Amino acid sequence: MQQYRVINMSGTRIEGAAKVVTAASPEKAAALLLGEMLVRDGNPENLRARVYVAEDGQPMQTVSLFRKVGEPIIF
Repeated sequence: MQQYRVINMSGTRIEGAAKVVTAASPEKAAALLLGEMLVRDGNPENLRARVYVAEDGQPMQTVSLFRKVGEPIIF
């Protein structure tokens, strides 16, 4: 399991500071915090989260996660 920093990008403004969660993947980390499954590829208007992870001795990586097209928006 890895620690991820998740930022909620679903509103018109960034929702506060990043939350740290331990999960098996960036998608699962976002799902734990946001309550919806997201994908790595999508339209910028469907951006829901940015997830940050740093492996030991490696630079920080960013994963952008998007709502699936056709999926209902969960609030």
